[in-house]
Amino acid sequence: MIFLGLGFFSCAKNTPIDPPIVNQSVFQHEWSARIDAKQEVVGNELNQLYQNTFLHFGDLKQPATIFGQNVSTGERDWTYVYDGWDKSNIDYNYLHQNMLICVTEFRVFGFDLDSQKVVWEYDLFQSSQRRDSGTLTKGKFYLVVGAKSKESDGFEESILEFDPFTGEQTEMVKYSPGSLGTQTISPPTFWEDNIMIYNVRPNSEQPPELIQQYIVAFDHIQNVELWRTLVTDHFASNNLHPPIIYNDLVITGGDYSMYAFDLKSGKQVWKTQIPGYDKFGIWNNTNHLLVNDRLFVNDTGTNSLCLNPKTGEIIWHEDFYSSNCTENMLYYEKKDYLVFTSWGKGSVIVLDASTGELVHREKAFDGSIYNNDIVYDDKLDMFFTTTYKHAVAFKIN
Repeated sequence: MIFLGLGFFSCAKNTPIDPPIVNQSVFQHEWSARIDAKQEVVGNELNQLYQNTFLHFGDLKQPATIFGQNVSTGERDWTYVYDGWDKSNIDYNYLHQNMLICVTEFRVFGFDLDSQKVVWEYDLFQSSQRRDSGTLTKGKFYLVVGAKSKESDGFEESILEFDPFTGEQTEMVKYSPGSLGTQTISPPTFWEDNIMIYNVRPNSEQPPELIQQYIVAFDHIQNVELWRTLVTDHFASNNLHPPIIYNDLVITGGDYSMYAFDLKSGKQVWKTQIPGYDKFGIWNNTNHLLVNDRLFVNDTGTNSLCLNPKTGEIIWHEDFYSSNCTENMLYYEKKDYLVFTSWGKGSVIVLDASTGELVHREKAFDGSIYNNDIVYDDKLDMFFTTTYKHAVAFKIN
C-alpha cells in the first residue's frame, strides 16, 4: 500500500462559460462550459456528483484528470492532474461519501474530494495484475482483477475488496484456469453480509457461441460455493456488471435474455427473451436499474425494456432511441421518467417510465454530441452530463 498525493491541483475560475439558451418545453439548459478550450473531443466516462461539485474526467489520452465544476454557476472550481509515472487515464470511478475511487490501467487510488488529494494507491502494475470492472456496495469497493497463472496457461481471476477510506484490500475469491482456460467473473452483489453472488464464465476463451455462463452463490466467510446454476451454454453476457437482488430472487442478463433465480436454491424461476434477438450476448454496457417493482434494462443494441421483476413479464419495450446507452440509466422520480444518454443517438433521452414512450430527445449541443452518464442533484432539481466538448447542466420541465 502506498499513501501519497502525487499530482497537481489548480483553481481555474476562468473556464469559458457558454451563455444559456432559450428555455425549451421539456429540456431546459441551465449552463454549459468547455471542458478544454484547446480540444474539440474529450472522451471521458462516468460522471459523478459530490455536494456542490459536478465531477467529470479527462480525455482517454490524458493521465488521471478530474475536473470539479460548480453545479450552480458552471465555473471550474478545481482541476486535479496526476503527474507521476502512470500515464493511463481513469477508466472507471466510484463514489463513496467523500472518497472517489478511481481505476486506471495500472492503478487503483482513493481521492479525497474534501482535500482534493490522493490518500491511498494500489499498484496493479507492480502486482502484475490486469483490472476488469468493479462495483461499490455495502460500503466497500469490489474489483475483479486477473494475474497470469504460474501453474498453467491462462489467468487467475480474483475479486478484491477495498476499504474506500484506507485502500486496505482483502481477496474474497479466486478462480484458477480450468481445463478450458481462463475463468472470468463479474463483480458481485451481496445477499446478507457473507454471501456473494456473481456470474462465472468457465470457458471464456472459447468462441462466443460456445461460452457458458453460470451464476454462483459463494459464502466468503466459510469459503464455499453454496450453489452454482447454468444460466446459458452459449453467448455468455453480463460480465461487467453485478446481478441484482429483488426480494427472494437474483436477476441477471445472459445471452439475449433476462433470467431470475431463487436466492436460496439457485433454481431458475423465470426467463425472458428480448424481442428481436436469437444470438449474441447483448448485456455489455449498462447496469440494470431496479425501482420498486419495475426493472429497467438496456441492451447493447437499441432496446430499453421495463420488466416485472417478479415474473419477467415485459411491461413495455422501446426499440429505437436507446441504442448504446452509457453505463447508467437514471430514474427521475418527480416526473416518473427514465433519463439516460444514448451514445448511439448522441442524445439525451427522456422516456416515460410507465409506458416507455419518448418524452424528449435532446440532440447535440453546439455541434457536439452527448456521450456520457447523467447525474442528478435533487436539491437543485438539476441534471449534469457532458458532450465531447462541454460540461452541461439542464432541467426537465
